[in-house]
Amino acid sequence: MKQLRKTEWQKGYLIKKNLALCAWVLMLLAGFAGILSHPENIPSLVACVLALAVQA
Repeated sequence: MKQLRKTEWQKGYLIKKNLALCAWVLMLLAGFAGILSHPENIPSLVACVLALAVQA
């Protein structure tokens, strides 16, 4: 178990996954906040959702 933790820390698996998840959620929230502040940009909402879906 100790070797597994050492390898995980060296490779950064957990850290990389958490950073990727945080970045994805931040972009999602920023996109929706920007779209909701200007409701006339509904096509932008669709583009934002598609861009985030492709990224994941």
